[in-house]
Amino acid sequence: MVGHGAAAPPVPERRLGSTDVLLVAAERLEARPLGAYWRTDQLQTQSYVVKVPTGSDAISGATTETFRWTAVRKGGGDLFSLRDLPAGPLTAADKAAWRRAGAPASFRVWSNDHYAAYRTGRPGPWTADGPQAGAGGRWPFTGFEKNGKMVRTPCPGSSGGTGCEKPVGYGATLEDLQAVDTRPEALLKRYTDATPFPVTDAQRLLRVSGDLADAPIPPRLQAAILRMIPSLPGVTRIEGVTDPLGRTGFALAAERGGEGEARQPYGSRTELMFALDGTYLGDRDVLTRPAGIYRSQQPGFVIRTWIVRSAGWSDTEPAPPAATAY
Repeated sequence: MVGHGAAAPPVPERRLGSTDVLLVAAERLEARPLGAYWRTDQLQTQSYVVKVPTGSDAISGATTETFRWTAVRKGGGDLFSLRDLPAGPLTAADKAAWRRAGAPASFRVWSNDHYAAYRTGRPGPWTADGPQAGAGGRWPFTGFEKNGKMVRTPCPGSSGGTGCEKPVGYGATLEDLQAVDTRPEALLKRYTDATPFPVTDAQRLLRVSGDLADAPIPPRLQAAILRMIPSLPGVTRIEGVTDPLGRTGFALAAERGGEGEARQPYGSRTELMFALDGTYLGDRDVLTRPAGIYRSQQPGFVIRTWIVRSAGWSDTEPAPPAATAY
């Protein structure tokens, strides 16, 4: 993986109102067709700062690709697949430091509360969680988190436990999504009042991001969400962004202030990225104030990304792609 965590160039930023680009993008979404299966192909990356024997910092990234399809019809099935993609230096300078260190085949990094090793080389194989023949017909969406129940199910053989449960009936049906109130004030209330506890501006944006990435949102609702996002507290527009796949567009962003400042002294913001035609590209966290583990990096360094490689409808059962995105 090359270039995923590289510093993004400085870009202009301003407060949003109702802008022509947002309205045009939203209108273009309103005519997109439906199908029998909804599929999403997503990439998750994390950037790390690694000390190499030469004394230079090398930046490595860990990437996972996930692919999921869900039938519109209840009982039509649902299948989740995953593969690991190779890690690697992110910029030309990082690549030079990596080569001076002997081009190691793996990177050992501190991740959360433990050390992890990420390897360069070839991508791993796709592994699936097994077809869920009785599933289908529901997707996660804000406001539909509590309409299901937990039911007993056989435990995985590796767990050695008993009394396992799985969620059934959670989420929204396509009919639910088509019936969501698209008035600006109703959507704003949905995303600001969805939980009983306070959330930050960035966390609220990530709630929107999850809906846009995972659910088969009808074009009319997706267009309304795009029009609504600028009304969320603390949101600004970032011009001229480019995602890890080279796709360009704009971002709607919010600062991540107040989230674990004692543990993470650096500053960052969360960005939701869109193509100019309104297609949702994914979200990322970008460094705004170097400190702590990112003290050697510059503002604009991309800390992590969650990218929608592709998403859409299919009339036949989808399969994960053989080719990698990079």
